[in-house]
Amino acid sequence: MTDMGHMRTSSPPTDALVNEFMTLNRRRLFGSPPLGVDDLDRWQDLRQTLEHRLGNRLDGLLSVVERRAHFRFPTHLEVRFESGEDLRSACLENLSEGGMFIASERPLAAGTPLQLSISVPSGKVRISGRVAWVRSMQSRSGPAGMGIRFEDLSDEQRDRIASAVQLIAPEEGNA
Repeated sequence: MTDMGHMRTSSPPTDALVNEFMTLNRRRLFGSPPLGVDDLDRWQDLRQTLEHRLGNRLDGLLSVVERRAHFRFPTHLEVRFESGEDLRSACLENLSEGGMFIASERPLAAGTPLQLSISVPSGKVRISGRVAWVRSMQSRSGPAGMGIRFEDLSDEQRDRIASAVQLIAPEEGNA
């Protein structure tokens, strides 16, 4: 109880909200099953709550959520990526169910197809992707690098990426 005689209500932990949001977001994106009006309202409420809770920690990454289908969470998972004869290794800056950002002083050109191997807690996930956009030099927006959009994910790959995202999603105590 508070000193005014009101009961305090505890809010759900952030990881529980992230899990609920991701489940609804997959349904919103892939329509299986499609979201009803109540589900869409809940999705919007969850998005706003997560933006509020995680916004400062994510240093503006969530400010573009209207343009993106997925939240991106900061991480430093290892990724190996190959384009033609070019094979590189780097640490991810962030990861979502639909893509990632790789910091690189030598980003590849937008549109470049890639074969990726991401080291996630359950092992390596091998997937295809494409450079969606490039930041050629460090700026207030972040380091130089490239945004990668995943392509042609199988259900198993999608599930493994979703599991990795859920593991790296900030817990309430850290947000």
